[in-house]
Amino acid sequence: MSRNSSILERGEVKFQKAVKDAVIAHMGALAEKSIVRALVFYRKWEHRTMNLMDAYGYAIYYNGNLVRKKMAPPKAIELDTEGGMGADRGSDFIDGYIPKFQGWCLVVVNGEFYAEFIDSLKGLDVLTGAFQYSVDNFTNIQFKKIQ
Repeated sequence: MSRNSSILERGEVKFQKAVKDAVIAHMGALAEKSIVRALVFYRKWEHRTMNLMDAYGYAIYYNGNLVRKKMAPPKAIELDTEGGMGADRGSDFIDGYIPKFQGWCLVVVNGEFYAEFIDSLKGLDVLTGAFQYSVDNFTNIQFKKIQ
């Protein structure tokens, strides 16, 4: 292997890492904004135990592998009505999720068992708006030039 080939290979590795890091950072920022958007729209809900709030999180996968996981900071003051904690349910969902395709995958989750009930039957936006926000704003992510 020539010296130039070795330099080019090291440069390619650095470039791929920089691209991967930028994608992870921007997908994470999109997920954070999506969750904030969801939180704004269901403030009317009485958060007696805080488990619904704790169940928010996101994960970024690349080629089926988890590369970043972030959950809301726990605030729950007691177990939910099923005897669990929202933070654990959201985290367990992410840990057990397997993307069905290769490439990048962003998962925004509220793992609390009654999240869908609150969202669909009570009309308080738990994740529907977060999903739509993510879809609408994915192409608006601003990537900066890698130098």
